[in-house]
Amino acid sequence: MRFLHIRPYLTSIIITILFVVSWIAFILIKSNIPTNYLEGSSQGYVLTVTTLLFSFLVGHYFNSRYERYIMIRDYHISRHSRCLALIDIVHSFSDNVRLTEKLFEKLSDIAIIDELCSWSEGYIEEPYYRNLYCLLDDIEIISDKDLTNYRILYDKINEINDFTRKLNSLGRDKFGFLRWLLLASLASVIILLTLSMPTSNFINLALLMLFPPIIFLVIYTINSYQNMTFHKESTSMEINEKLFDEIGKKRFYKKNRLRFVRVDIRKNRELYRTEDELTGRDKDIYLDYLDKDFYVNRSNKRQCN
Repeated sequence: MRFLHIRPYLTSIIITILFVVSWIAFILIKSNIPTNYLEGSSQGYVLTVTTLLFSFLVGHYFNSRYERYIMIRDYHISRHSRCLALIDIVHSFSDNVRLTEKLFEKLSDIAIIDELCSWSEGYIEEPYYRNLYCLLDDIEIISDKDLTNYRILYDKINEINDFTRKLNSLGRDKFGFLRWLLLASLASVIILLTLSMPTSNFINLALLMLFPPIIFLVIYTINSYQNMTFHKESTSMEINEKLFDEIGKKRFYKKNRLRFVRVDIRKNRELYRTEDELTGRDKDIYLDYLDKDFYVNRSNKRQCN
């Protein structure tokens, strides 16, 4: 039982342990291996220049990846907020029974495919959001109020698809190999120079050997923002579950994301489904997701189904 409460923080615990272990390892390396490579003045000059370059790159890379994360989070929340708003708009039409059924069907498709996709798979999601335009074909204009609602609905669907295109573009925006090579090269030089610097006592040694694990932690953090390894759940999962709650369907969680679900929900199997329990249309979406070529072929087509 206690492990269930610890599990969401397992990654952080492992990273902390690795940080301490690497710190101790570098202290032992520095204490037992002679590593004086350069003459003192030139060593200090090289270390200063390299550290300044590394700091500049880290600041630039981190700011770029963090701003990207903030934009993705904002677009994602805005897109799903507008999806939820479609329910109230559709209910405002004079003849809304059939239209509501169609909307709930498409929102269910959207919530499932969004849970399945990673940030770099926006091209898979796009056809499902474009399917919302098919709702416009089923609207019967009976009154002036219906005409106003039609225009509002059309604008909302346009906004949803605009956010989807932006998310698709941002999801694919990643640093290339040369940028990582440059950062890794500077980090390697700093680590080698810190290992070769003379120290007068153990405290100085311990403080100096903090630099290598800190460098590793910085690079790991940048890479985490780059790949959005720990933010899909915080910006996506609960929003999608609200869609399922609104349309009256059981929640859907990928099995590899269950560790991020609240313990009280995860323990109650009546509240949610996983990939193995999908049926009918929902299962077809999952099987289509596994066939990536299927989406490449239909990515620019409007599918009303």
